[in-house]
Amino acid sequence: PRSGRAMALGSLSVGIPAKLPALPPRDGSVPHAPRRPVKLTDAERELALSNVLRYFPPEQHEMLAAEFAEELDTYGHIYCYRLRPVDYPMQAHRIDEYPALCKQAASI
Repeated sequence: PRSGRAMALGSLSVGIPAKLPALPPRDGSVPHAPRRPVKLTDAERELALSNVLRYFPPEQHEMLAAEFAEELDTYGHIYCYRLRPVDYPMQAHRIDEYPALCKQAASI
């Protein structure tokens, strides 16, 4: 039988959900990377946003574009905080607990 942790990691094989989860609050109990300076031109900023949005269905773009732009302005990077794991601890797990067809894929 799979452990609760392994079952939670199974959510990784689902991909980006059709219905986006609620934006979780930023976890103040863990250290975060320092804010990075944003030295992007308007064209580079637009490219950064379009690069991340290409992974999401078009109907989610309007909401996510504003959210990702705010992440870029606030943290200097787009982290996609909405999709961070909340069902299991964000830590390294044994490679055989990740849902993958081969160890090389699990290691990514």
